[in-house]
Amino acid sequence: EHRQIMMISLFLYFCYFFADIFGVRQSLAISLTLYSVRFIIDKRFVAFLITVLLASCIHITAIFFIFSYWIYHIKYSPKLLYSVLLVALVLGFMDIGGFAVETALNIVGIDSRVGEKLKIYGSDGMETAQGNPYIAFAVGVAKRALFLPLFISCQRFISPLYRSRYTGYLNLLIFGNIIYLLFMISLPVIARLSTGFLLFEIFILGYLVITVQNKWLRMLAFLLVMLFGAFRLYNLIAVYWDLYIPFETIFAPSNVIRE
Repeated sequence: EHRQIMMISLFLYFCYFFADIFGVRQSLAISLTLYSVRFIIDKRFVAFLITVLLASCIHITAIFFIFSYWIYHIKYSPKLLYSVLLVALVLGFMDIGGFAVETALNIVGIDSRVGEKLKIYGSDGMETAQGNPYIAFAVGVAKRALFLPLFISCQRFISPLYRSRYTGYLNLLIFGNIIYLLFMISLPVIARLSTGFLLFEIFILGYLVITVQNKWLRMLAFLLVMLFGAFRLYNLIAVYWDLYIPFETIFAPSNVIRE
């Protein structure tokens, strides 16, 4: 269904997810939520709901994708998109995510199943965070400050043949970035809720490249996307470089892996 951007989409998918060998269940669930987009486009809610529920049985974060059915078709003005992203950025720096979790704990109780899950996610977020979380957040914001305005402003240049899909994918991508901005500092693990939405950046980049009419400018766009993809792939591999050594993590004692 995306023949025009098939090769560049496969390349970017490789660069985005090839090195991610740890989120196996979530990746499988995301493959189903991605498949469910065809039901959003055709407005077949029952089929969409069944697919999302099946995905959530594999990884519970997929249940959040249910909002996509309504978000995909909403028409937003660029000013509203910029405003919502700015508000999410400010609230993220104010640690609104941590406040929301504390409020949820007070409502459901710290000893409840939901409360235990929230505590586990909070502790996991602290353990998996590397370095200063504000620096990592700033790097993520800088990348989004470069890409998102480009995606929003170039929407009017997309061919009418692809514009409806581009707009729908952009809506989902914006929603995922709002989740990221709200929770990345306080609870990085909960920010994983955005993963199923951030995937649509691949399709948006592909449609932007084929929109360029000039042959030489299009070749330049291809080159820039290739460099970006290679840089992203390297960063993913570099984080867990030692763990990609064949058989080392399979046969190593569990205490060595924990250390």
